[in-house]
Amino acid sequence: MMNNTATPAITYQINDQIKCKAMIVGQEKNIVLVIDDFSQNPSELVNAFINRNTHIKVEGDKNHYPGIHAEVNTLYTQQLYLALKPLIKEYYKLPVAYLEHIRSDFSIVLTRPEELNQEQCIPHYDSLGKGHIAVLHYLCHPPYLGTGFYRHKATGYESINRTRLAQYSQIIEKNIENKIFKNDYINRGNEHYELIDNVELKFNRLVVYPSQMLHSSLIDSKLITDDFDKGRLTLRTFLHF
Repeated sequence: MMNNTATPAITYQINDQIKCKAMIVGQEKNIVLVIDDFSQNPSELVNAFINRNTHIKVEGDKNHYPGIHAEVNTLYTQQLYLALKPLIKEYYKLPVAYLEHIRSDFSIVLTRPEELNQEQCIPHYDSLGKGHIAVLHYLCHPPYLGTGFYRHKATGYESINRTRLAQYSQIIEKNIENKIFKNDYINRGNEHYELIDNVELKFNRLVVYPSQMLHSSLIDSKLITDDFDKGRLTLRTFLHF
């Protein structure tokens, strides 16, 4: 459970020789990168979250994440950016020297299926920019599940950009208004969304993907716990170029 001691400093180090696997996902052929054994000291990151004295729950119907967040030492974000720059340049062809925004935070799932809002029952995209990249760092172990990527059946969209936004939003906003989505995690898909691929969860695994992709955490509701020592903990980072 939460410990109200001061937040410890993190001496953060990444592995010197990270190895990247590239997945080609769906009909749109979006690229998802998977990197195992990313951190040299992942347990220190876990302890930093457990021992924090401040956690934030985002309230409201527009909150996509079914849990709480906490800040992470900026050294983590800096080192992650330096490690990923050559991979982002190679696979996504982005101008990595021109970073406009970067943010990292811890996230842990706490919400039971019956407490989900409609937005949390379907896949989401993080942002619309073509130069926006999302990164997940898994800091928990199986049997927790990983991350799913989806296709919206009515439109065929696997990612949402500014051109597609109006059509997609019109459909989704009407569905949400009518509360047609079952109060449950999307996981293997439903009559509105098809699961097209997924990344399995592995401790200290990093997953990199375009922020426009429709995705969702895969959640086994039987494993949800408010014990921070045992929860589904991840570190999220968003980069905008």
